[in-house]
Amino acid sequence: MTNEELIKKVQELAKELGKTPTIKDFELSGRALYLFGGWNNFLKQAKLEPNRIVTDSSYLTKDEVLQIVSKEIKKIGSIKYTDYEKNKSLNAPSHHFIKKITGYRVWSEVLKAVGIDTPYKNMGQKESITKNVKFLIVTK
Repeated sequence: MTNEELIKKVQELAKELGKTPTIKDFELSGRALYLFGGWNNFLKQAKLEPNRIVTDSSYLTKDEVLQIVSKEIKKIGSIKYTDYEKNKSLNAPSHHFIKKITGYRVWSEVLKAVGIDTPYKNMGQKESITKNVKFLIVTK
C-alpha cells in the first residue's frame, strides 16, 4: 500500500466518523506510524487536524488544560501566576506548557479564558483576586 492510499483511507474514515480518527479507530495505524514517523505527522500529511496535543506522557486538549487550570486556581485560592506555579499540583500543567497549548501569551489571557476578568485598574490587587476567585468558585 502506498502512502497516498493510506492517506486516502484515513480521509475516508474521517468522513465516515465525522471527526479525525484516533490511532484506535484506524486499523492500519501501525503502518501509518511506521511510514510517517508518528500519528500526528500522518494526520498532517492527510490534511487532518490532530484530536489531541501531546507533551511528554500527557494527552491534553486546549479545553482540558483550561479546565485543569480553573480547578487549580480554585484549590489555590489565588489568580496570581507566581502562586499558581508555586502551589499547583504536581501533575498540573506549567505556565510554559499552558502557553504552548493554548497560544495565550500572558497569564491574564489564560485567566480570561477560564472566566476570570482581572480589573486591576479599579481596585487593589488583593481585593480583585479575592473577588474573582469567589466568582469562579460560585459560577464554575
